[in-house]
Amino acid sequence: MEFAIVWKKGYQETCPVTSAVTTKVKGVVYTNLTRQQLGVPANYSPLYERIWDPTDYTIPTSGGEYGEYGGFFITTNVIITPNQTRGQCPEDYKIEGAVCTDDSHCPMGDSLPVGNGVFTGKCVDSTRSANKTCEIFAWCPVELDDPPLHGKKALLEGSKNFTVLIKNVIEFPKFGSKYKRRNILEKSNTSYLQSCIYNTESDPFCPVFRIGDIVEAAGHNFSQVAKKGAVVEVEISWNCDLDFSFMEYCRPKYSFERMDSPEALISPGWNFRTAEYHEENRRTLFKRYGIKFLVKVSGQAGKFNLVPLLINLGSGLALLGLATIFCDILVLRCMKNRRYYQDKKYLVIRAPDAFDVLPEDGHDSESNNHRDLRSANDFIEGNEMGCIRRAVSGFFEYKTPKTLRIKSKKLSMIHLLLQLLILCYIIGYVIVQQKGYQIDSPITFAVTTKVKGVIFTNFTSDELGVPPADLPLYNRIWDPTDYIIPPSGGAHGDFFILTNVVITPGQVRGVCPEEEDLEDARCTQDSDCPAGSSHPVGNGIYTGKCVLGPTNKFKTCEVRAWCPVEVDQLPLGGKRALLEGSRNSTVLIKNSIEFPYFGPEYKRRNILESSSTHDLEKCIHHPKDDPFCPIFPEISPGWNFRSGKYHEENRRTLYKNYGIKFLVEVRGYARKFNIIPLLVHLASCIALLKFATYLCDIFLLKLMTHRQFYKDSKFVDVESPEPVNKDNQRNGDTPPIATESAGDTANHTDVSSVEILAVKDSQVQN
Repeated sequence: MEFAIVWKKGYQETCPVTSAVTTKVKGVVYTNLTRQQLGVPANYSPLYERIWDPTDYTIPTSGGEYGEYGGFFITTNVIITPNQTRGQCPEDYKIEGAVCTDDSHCPMGDSLPVGNGVFTGKCVDSTRSANKTCEIFAWCPVELDDPPLHGKKALLEGSKNFTVLIKNVIEFPKFGSKYKRRNILEKSNTSYLQSCIYNTESDPFCPVFRIGDIVEAAGHNFSQVAKKGAVVEVEISWNCDLDFSFMEYCRPKYSFERMDSPEALISPGWNFRTAEYHEENRRTLFKRYGIKFLVKVSGQAGKFNLVPLLINLGSGLALLGLATIFCDILVLRCMKNRRYYQDKKYLVIRAPDAFDVLPEDGHDSESNNHRDLRSANDFIEGNEMGCIRRAVSGFFEYKTPKTLRIKSKKLSMIHLLLQLLILCYIIGYVIVQQKGYQIDSPITFAVTTKVKGVIFTNFTSDELGVPPADLPLYNRIWDPTDYIIPPSGGAHGDFFILTNVVITPGQVRGVCPEEEDLEDARCTQDSDCPAGSSHPVGNGIYTGKCVLGPTNKFKTCEVRAWCPVEVDQLPLGGKRALLEGSRNSTVLIKNSIEFPYFGPEYKRRNILESSSTHDLEKCIHHPKDDPFCPIFPEISPGWNFRSGKYHEENRRTLYKNYGIKFLVEVRGYARKFNIIPLLVHLASCIALLKFATYLCDIFLLKLMTHRQFYKDSKFVDVESPEPVNKDNQRNGDTPPIATESAGDTANHTDVSSVEILAVKDSQVQN
């Protein structure tokens, strides 16, 4: 009772948490190293000596395939292979099977399992060793798989100082829409979010986390993890008691754990490759090592409900009967004087078809309640097959408890009323409403999405509020390839619709003034801009100079960054979204589901069988008019992130993308009749009916005026027999006879129980 009801809060109904997560990474790092330190070819050195901002090291910038749960990847180490073009070149000599002596070792059309291309059929001189290697069709030159800094440390080890803002919205739908909140506390403001850093002791509710702190909280050294990468889980736990103030006591708890194996000797860590395409046949290849962060939201809420309280009370009372069952087994099967207690507990009635395996020697067939203990013991001791015969005899016996009937209008009405309430609950609620006669099967599913719609933006320079030179970037046609990020959607059909955008063209890596809107970046002299430091949400690393800002209104710190820095002003003065026409875009959501527990025939999709291609081309989902149409309209603005389009190695166009991130969630279950849950619930009903008897017994034996009379009628007290030695037994001595008394300290077995009392004598054994 204490564990199930008090500790585990068995008086509450529970609801699992549902949530949505978005993340935004901030931070810049400048890698200023010599070619000797880097250990890379001389022509590769400028690729590593550069500024890195979130658009460069967060892959993908929107969260991508892990983004449906707010996951993100941060690059901590990288190998760069620039200016690759499609052609023929020698395979990497380090790959097993690439070294050859003649053309016969390189069959045309074959390839190596971990190779870079397809054999041309020629064995040629390697450009990286004295050996010959097979020539291949590939992106050339092939990747030089040697990490910078000779593999001793990560190139972007400074990423430990990056920060990530994790925004988490949760709700408990079973209890209504008012139980909805986010992990950013109500007292927080913009200034607080720009300055706070999560700390388990000093600031446990700050949603801004330092990357290095997360890794160290997971129990690992960041410098070691950054070299090869890792997978780290950030868990947000919401365990809320809704019997108290929701906003005051329902708070998140954060925990961190490394998910991959740090001891792995083969293929440790986490890495993958990406490419920046400069024109149709030229690219720069990046092999990125880093940390893949998975954001997991767990927890549940509990709220008082009478139904689970009654269920746990009924279960507790039923389990109390185990004590009686155990003691009955001990008294009636294991104790030396078990035959004596059996005679006192049971009244034996012989039917005309009675079948006896054990002989009834020495027993009075007319009075089996007072059997002779001596003769019973003699029989058991003298018969080696007694245990087996008793077991066989049990198959031909039916035991049923005797019942004490009390004729009382008041008590009988209470008993009937309690039983009626229990029957109504079990049959009406559990079996009928909750369909307790069925078994459940969880749903498995697959989702794909396809967005359609074209938008044309045609504004003047004054309307947009941008320089005339930038006008062609905004006045254009936008199709799904332009405003869907990523075009393939997420793992469960999730997708992001671009609704507004800030474009910064022609950025190159260099030095320039920091943004003037960042008040902490404004300065009056060089000492206000310590070299190597940066603003928490700034665009670059301070050079140590104070210069005139981009608009010549204020002086700001000069930064090493992608220049010019972003001017974070929305087009159209922020009065409306640039791609407001996206509200007329439509999305086709195709969902296939099945219930594997019931077999493959229970499989279908959300497009009805009666639908045709013509129907899908013209229908629009409406909750009442067309609730089964899978095409949905009306998209509105919301979330934002940055992405970059790289034109060549040192020039890009920066996009700050505003829009909505759509998460497609499929929930549900199927039910089918099954006799087992029906029998289970019926058995629970029968067990709960005893609850009425328990309550009435308490009222009868503890509260009523004539309770002593009822106790005397209900219970029979049995004294333990004195030990009798064999000599006395042979002389005809018999144990004491049971007496009836009304002791309140009796150990009750059941409604027809026999009470077993100890005689206060040193010679008496229980």
